[in-house]
Formats: sequence, structure tokens, C-alpha cells
Amino acid sequence: MDLGSDVLPTQRTLGVVWDIESDEINFQVSKEMKPYTRREILSMINSLFDPLGFVSPVKLRGNVLLREMMQPSSSTNWDDPLPESLREQWENKVESLHYLKEIKISRMKAKVAPSHGHAIPRFELCFAVVAVELAEVAKEQLHLKKEDFHFYSDSRVVLGYISAETRRFHVYVANRVSRIRAFCGPEQ
Repeated sequence: MDLGSDVLPTQRTLGVVWDIESDEINFQVSKEMKPYTRREILSMINSLFDPLGFVSPVKLRGNVLLREMMQPSSSTNWDDPLPESLREQWENKVESLHYLKEIKISRMKAKVAPSHGHAIPRFELCFAVVAVELAEVAKEQLHLKKEDFHFYSDSRVVLGYISAETRRFHVYVANRVSRIRAFCGPEQ
């Protein structure tokens, strides 16, 4: 393979597809319609391995539908057909799974802390800034309001920095605190 001119392949691992060329993660779903039984429905739902939780809302709806399908049935056999009253709802669910292939998630670059030179409270402050940056992306992509976000930290130092109204900080701390405060107030 010539990395300079060839199109880079996609890498598939445990149901998650990484497009090396665009550095994006996406999902592939089987188009095959399986028999309308407990076994096959559970197999279809579990075929989406999503360790990072990107498609959890989609999987959750499938699990709720499966639970509904199993309630009225008196049969305990995994290969018996399920109630016809829910078949159309299941077929719509399977059809909607194919839209997952259109979802593309940009892979995030990881940050590594230097081995020396910074104290733990500064790292915690930097992580608070990263949380705000992620929230800004989510706000833009999901069309949410700033007020919908709530952040949690067990760092009393960071919480003290963010909630301080009159105290003056060193430039490093002041810049990060102002970055955080530009997105949210201390109460968030």
C-alpha cells in the first residue's frame, strides 16, 4: 500500500468502523431482515457493539421494544414468532438502524500531561477546560442551550477558582477560569 497515494482502508473492530482517511468513527448495520423471534431480535440489537455509548439512545429504544414484545407472550421458546401486533413497530426500528451508517463521529485527539512542571490542581483545571470545550461542541451539534449543561468536579481547588468573584489569579489560572466562565457560571 502506498500511503501517499492510495485511499486508506477502514478499520473495523467490534462493530465500530474507523475511517482512517477522514479519522472518523461510524457504524455499520446488517441489512438482512432476520426472522421475527426473540433470538433474532436480541441478536440484531446486540450486533451494535458500542463501547463508547454513541448509539445508546438507539439501542435503548430497541431494548425497550424487545421487552414489550416479550411481555404478552406466554411462550418461552426463543425461536417462536413474537406477537404480530408489534411487528410493524419492529420493522420500522430495523429500517431506522440503517441511518446509523450516516453518523460520523470525529475522533478526538488525546491530551497527555507532561511528566513534570505542573501541579495536580493545574491538571484538574485543564480538564475542566476540556469539559467546557466538549460541552461547546455538543451544544453546537445538538442545538442545546448553555443552561442545559451541568458540570461536576470533586476538586475543591477548581471549584474555588471558578466560584471566586474578587480574587486575582496568576495568568495561567486566570486564563483558564475566564475560559470556563465564558461558557458557564459557577452554579453550573
